[in-house]
Amino acid sequence: MLISSSLILASCGSEASKSQRDSSRPTTAAAGFASRVETVRKQAEGLAKTAPGVIVSVRDGNDRKVLAVGNAARDPERKLTPKDTVMIASVTKALVATAALSLVHDGSLRLDDPVEKWLPGVLPKGRQIKVKHLLSMSSGLPNYEDSPGFPGAGVLPPGALVDLIAKQPLDFKPGTRAEQSNTNYAVLQLILERAGRAPLDELLTQRVLTPAGLTHTTLGGTPTALGYDGDQDATIRDPGNPSAAAGAVSSVDDIERFLDALTAGRILDAKDTKAMQEVHANVEGEDYGLGLLVHHRLSCGTALGQVGENAGYVMDAWTLPDKARTVVVAATSGTAGQEVEHVAESALCG
Repeated sequence: MLISSSLILASCGSEASKSQRDSSRPTTAAAGFASRVETVRKQAEGLAKTAPGVIVSVRDGNDRKVLAVGNAARDPERKLTPKDTVMIASVTKALVATAALSLVHDGSLRLDDPVEKWLPGVLPKGRQIKVKHLLSMSSGLPNYEDSPGFPGAGVLPPGALVDLIAKQPLDFKPGTRAEQSNTNYAVLQLILERAGRAPLDELLTQRVLTPAGLTHTTLGGTPTALGYDGDQDATIRDPGNPSAAAGAVSSVDDIERFLDALTAGRILDAKDTKAMQEVHANVEGEDYGLGLLVHHRLSCGTALGQVGENAGYVMDAWTLPDKARTVVVAATSGTAGQEVEHVAESALCG
């Protein structure tokens, strides 16, 4: 009888505590997210053995995590933190394109506007090149970075950058194909500033950064995490003329929030958001929308976003809107592109 009573008491105690254990037990989704984050952490730690630092922002539904491994600077050494900022290179194009679509929504600008309307006499083929060609890399304008007179990033204002190639023939007829050329966004900056009647940094703040709640993003400035080309510090510090194509500085969680806000329709209306995500061209094998890469193939689906790379930094920023998953990976080494892509794939699909 005593044994039986003891068994009953033990059973009651077990039942009483079972609900408490169940309520504190992580859900399958949360456990899966935690497992994926741990995989990403290990990959980032491996990458940080060759790149000075790696920062990853991962979101799956309401679960979010920002990881930072390695150093933000080598000499003197400083540890990287989740809030450190980096140069985001061509991810800048997605921000600028969003500002352009905001002006389209206002009626201040049209995608079919020819360059000649806004910049009369600046480009010999200005009547053939439209705003949508600039946004989708399909204008045929040569890249100013390939000009012998290009002095380096952040030195010349956009008008002077355009002048470097203005007399050169187009690489192809506008709208017939596409190639990476930062000249597109230098021309676009001149147009946006006229259409929006404000400098580009003000347009970005008013139309993109503030609506999306971005607090660590600027056009220009000096990133807090230094970028390296091998052993050389390749950080661009406070450029006099930050590029509309690649000159923004941001944190990985800011860029993650930007992608989430954009795809959720919290910056642009549904029509303009859709226009950005439609395929307008193909650039180096990737479907290109307006400032965005769309239909980027992953093992678990197709993502949209943008990638950036310069001498000191690499960034991959992707979202799977149908799965409510977003990842932004940044490495402070310009040679880490393949490894960064691998980390991003694991974060979204692992």
